[in-house]
Amino acid sequence: MISFYKPQSSNNGTACSFYMNSNGEFFSELLKQKTWDSNRKIGTFNKDTKVSVKWSQLELAEMLNLLEGKQPKFSAFHKSSKQVVKVLFAKSDKYDGAFSLSVTREASDDSTNQQKYFLGVYANEAVLLREHLKYLLQESFRTNDAKFSSNKNDYGKQETLGKTDAAYGSKVEDEDDDMEW
Repeated sequence: MISFYKPQSSNNGTACSFYMNSNGEFFSELLKQKTWDSNRKIGTFNKDTKVSVKWSQLELAEMLNLLEGKQPKFSAFHKSSKQVVKVLFAKSDKYDGAFSLSVTREASDDSTNQQKYFLGVYANEAVLLREHLKYLLQESFRTNDAKFSSNKNDYGKQETLGKTDAAYGSKVEDEDDDMEW
Protein backbone atom coordinates (compact mmCIF):
# COMPACT_ATOMS: atom_id res chain seq x y z
CA MET A 1 0.00 0.00 0.00
CA ILE A 2 1.11 3.52 -0.69
CA SER A 3 -0.54 6.46 1.07
CA PHE A 4 -0.42 10.20 0.66
CA TYR A 5 -1.52 12.49 3.50
CA LYS A 6 -2.11 16.07 2.43
CA PRO A 7 -3.54 18.09 5.32
CA GLN A 8 -4.03 21.81 4.73
CA SER A 9 -4.44 24.73 7.13
CA SER A 10 -7.68 25.53 5.28
CA ASN A 11 -9.02 22.09 6.35
CA ASN A 12 -9.49 21.04 2.68
CA GLY A 13 -6.90 18.26 2.67
CA THR A 14 -7.19 14.70 1.41
CA ALA A 15 -5.59 11.39 2.34
CA CYS A 16 -5.36 8.77 -0.40
CA SER A 17 -4.14 5.16 -0.55
CA PHE A 18 -3.59 2.76 -3.44
CA TYR A 19 -3.53 -0.99 -2.71
CA MET A 20 -4.43 -4.48 -3.87
CA ASN A 21 -6.58 -6.80 -1.76
CA SER A 22 -5.97 -10.53 -1.26
CA ASN A 23 -8.14 -11.33 -4.32
CA GLY A 24 -5.88 -9.31 -6.61
CA GLU A 25 -8.35 -6.40 -6.95
CA PHE A 26 -7.09 -2.81 -7.01
CA PHE A 27 -8.52 -0.02 -4.87
CA SER A 28 -7.98 3.55 -3.80
CA GLU A 29 -9.43 5.01 -0.65
CA LEU A 30 -9.76 8.73 -0.10
CA LEU A 31 -10.60 10.59 3.11
CA LYS A 32 -11.47 14.23 3.67
CA GLN A 33 -9.60 16.23 6.27
CA LYS A 34 -11.37 16.60 9.63
CA THR A 35 -9.17 18.95 11.70
CA TRP A 36 -6.05 21.14 11.56
CA ASP A 37 -3.74 21.78 14.52
CA SER A 38 -2.03 25.08 13.71
CA ASN A 39 0.47 24.73 16.59
CA ARG A 40 1.78 21.36 15.40
CA LYS A 41 0.86 21.91 11.74
CA ILE A 42 -0.81 18.51 11.37
CA GLY A 43 -4.26 17.40 10.36
CA THR A 44 -6.55 14.49 11.06
CA PHE A 45 -8.81 12.77 8.55
CA ASN A 46 -12.47 11.75 8.80
CA LYS A 47 -13.09 8.02 8.28
CA ASP A 48 -16.80 8.75 7.80
CA THR A 49 -16.01 10.51 4.49
CA LYS A 50 -14.17 7.54 2.98
CA VAL A 51 -14.73 6.82 -0.68
CA SER A 52 -13.39 3.60 -2.22
CA VAL A 53 -12.65 3.31 -5.92
CA LYS A 54 -12.09 -0.08 -7.52
CA TRP A 55 -9.67 -0.05 -10.46
CA SER A 56 -9.11 -2.49 -13.31
CA GLN A 57 -5.70 -3.52 -14.64
CA LEU A 58 -6.32 -1.37 -17.71
CA GLU A 59 -7.08 1.67 -15.57
CA LEU A 60 -3.82 1.19 -13.66
CA ALA A 61 -2.03 0.91 -17.01
CA GLU A 62 -3.61 4.19 -18.11
CA MET A 63 -2.46 5.85 -14.88
CA LEU A 64 1.04 4.57 -15.60
CA ASN A 65 0.87 6.04 -19.08
CA LEU A 66 -0.03 9.38 -17.52
CA LEU A 67 2.75 9.21 -14.91
CA GLU A 68 5.28 8.25 -17.62
CA GLY A 69 4.28 11.22 -19.81
CA LYS A 70 2.62 9.13 -22.54
CA GLN A 71 -0.77 10.81 -22.15
CA PRO A 72 -1.90 14.15 -20.64
CA LYS A 73 -4.71 12.83 -18.44
CA PHE A 74 -6.63 9.82 -17.22
CA SER A 75 -10.37 9.93 -16.59
CA ALA A 76 -12.80 7.31 -15.34
CA PHE A 77 -16.51 7.01 -14.67
CA HIS A 78 -17.79 4.29 -12.32
CA LYS A 79 -21.51 3.83 -11.72
CA SER A 80 -23.31 1.49 -9.35
CA SER A 81 -26.84 1.36 -7.99
CA LYS A 82 -25.79 3.56 -5.05
CA GLN A 83 -23.20 5.97 -6.41
CA VAL A 84 -21.41 7.54 -9.33
CA VAL A 85 -17.66 8.17 -9.08
CA LYS A 86 -15.90 10.49 -11.53
CA VAL A 87 -12.11 10.60 -11.65
CA LEU A 88 -9.72 12.98 -13.37
CA PHE A 89 -5.97 12.46 -12.94
CA ALA A 90 -3.93 14.95 -14.96
CA LYS A 91 -0.62 16.75 -15.30
CA SER A 92 -0.37 19.83 -13.12
CA ASP A 93 -0.42 23.23 -14.79
CA LYS A 94 1.44 24.78 -11.83
CA TYR A 95 4.32 22.43 -11.05
CA ASP A 96 6.65 20.65 -13.45
CA GLY A 97 6.41 16.87 -13.11
CA ALA A 98 3.45 17.09 -10.72
CA PHE A 99 -0.10 15.78 -11.10
CA SER A 100 -3.54 16.39 -9.65
CA LEU A 101 -6.11 13.76 -8.76
CA SER A 102 -9.73 14.82 -8.52
CA VAL A 103 -12.46 12.40 -7.43
CA THR A 104 -16.16 13.24 -7.15
CA ARG A 105 -18.63 10.84 -5.58
CA GLU A 106 -22.34 11.47 -5.87
CA ALA A 107 -25.45 9.54 -4.97
CA SER A 108 -26.99 7.76 -7.97
CA ASP A 109 -30.42 9.14 -7.15
CA ASP A 110 -29.31 12.71 -6.28
CA SER A 111 -26.47 14.40 -8.18
CA THR A 112 -26.49 17.31 -5.70
CA ASN A 113 -25.42 14.92 -2.92
CA GLN A 114 -21.68 15.08 -3.69
CA GLN A 115 -18.32 14.70 -2.03
CA LYS A 116 -15.25 16.08 -3.80
CA TYR A 117 -11.65 15.07 -3.15
CA PHE A 118 -8.52 16.71 -4.50
CA LEU A 119 -4.95 15.49 -4.16
CA GLY A 120 -1.83 17.14 -5.51
CA VAL A 121 0.97 14.69 -6.32
CA TYR A 122 4.44 16.24 -6.55
CA ALA A 123 7.07 14.88 -8.95
CA ASN A 124 8.90 12.81 -6.30
CA GLU A 125 5.58 11.36 -5.08
CA ALA A 126 4.64 10.58 -8.68
CA VAL A 127 7.78 8.43 -8.98
CA LEU A 128 6.75 6.47 -5.88
CA LEU A 129 3.19 6.09 -7.14
CA ARG A 130 4.38 4.96 -10.58
CA GLU A 131 6.64 2.30 -9.08
CA HIS A 132 3.93 1.13 -6.69
CA LEU A 133 1.37 0.80 -9.49
CA LYS A 134 3.89 -1.26 -11.49
CA TYR A 135 4.44 -3.43 -8.41
CA LEU A 136 0.67 -3.90 -7.94
CA LEU A 137 0.25 -4.98 -11.56
CA GLN A 138 3.11 -7.49 -11.24
CA GLU A 139 1.62 -8.87 -8.03
CA SER A 140 -1.80 -9.19 -9.66
CA PHE A 141 -0.26 -11.14 -12.53
CA ARG A 142 1.36 -13.50 -10.01
CA THR A 143 -1.92 -13.85 -8.07
CA ASN A 144 -3.96 -14.52 -11.22
CA ASP A 145 -1.40 -16.97 -12.58
CA ALA A 146 -1.37 -18.86 -9.26
CA LYS A 147 -5.19 -19.03 -9.25
CA PHE A 148 -5.19 -20.31 -12.82
CA SER A 149 -2.56 -22.94 -12.08
CA SER A 150 -4.36 -24.20 -8.97
CA ASN A 151 -7.75 -24.33 -10.75
CA LYS A 152 -6.71 -26.50 -13.69
CA ASN A 153 -8.98 -29.49 -14.03
CA ASP A 154 -7.91 -32.97 -15.01
CA TYR A 155 -8.89 -32.33 -18.62
CA GLY A 156 -6.49 -29.38 -18.80
CA LYS A 157 -3.67 -31.47 -17.35
CA GLN A 158 -4.29 -34.29 -19.82
CA GLU A 159 -4.48 -31.86 -22.73
CA THR A 160 -1.12 -30.39 -21.77
CA LEU A 161 0.38 -33.86 -21.43
CA GLY A 162 -1.01 -34.85 -24.84
CA LYS A 163 0.54 -31.83 -26.56
CA THR A 164 3.88 -32.53 -24.90
CA ASP A 165 3.74 -36.10 -26.20
CA ALA A 166 2.98 -34.78 -29.68
CA ALA A 167 6.13 -32.68 -29.58
CA TYR A 168 8.11 -35.90 -29.09
CA GLY A 169 6.57 -37.81 -32.00
CA SER A 170 3.16 -39.01 -30.73
CA LYS A 171 0.13 -38.05 -32.74
CA VAL A 172 -2.59 -35.94 -31.10
CA GLU A 173 -5.99 -36.35 -32.73
CA ASP A 174 -7.56 -33.10 -31.46
CA GLU A 175 -5.50 -30.04 -32.38
CA ASP A 176 -7.93 -27.55 -30.80
CA ASP A 177 -5.98 -24.89 -28.84
CA ASP A 178 -9.05 -23.18 -27.39
CA MET A 179 -8.96 -23.02 -23.61
CA GLU A 180 -11.86 -22.31 -21.34
CA TRP A 181 -11.46 -18.99 -19.54
